[in-house]
Amino acid sequence: MQIQMAMCEMQWGYFVVWTPFGLHHEKVTYNAALVDQMIPQLREFHQMYLCPEYFLMRLPR
Repeated sequence: MQIQMAMCEMQWGYFVVWTPFGLHHEKVTYNAALVDQMIPQLREFHQMYLCPEYFLMRLPR
């Protein structure tokens, strides 16, 4: 959710989930420090796992 807020330049958003026990929602505020920490890990994940799949197509479509 933090990355999505960063891409959309939003300062807050609502996390909403439905369960058999009821609807839960809470306001989430943007955390730039957390996003800065996540970006290198997401880039590594993208390069190691997603990029090879673009070309090798090991997973059935």
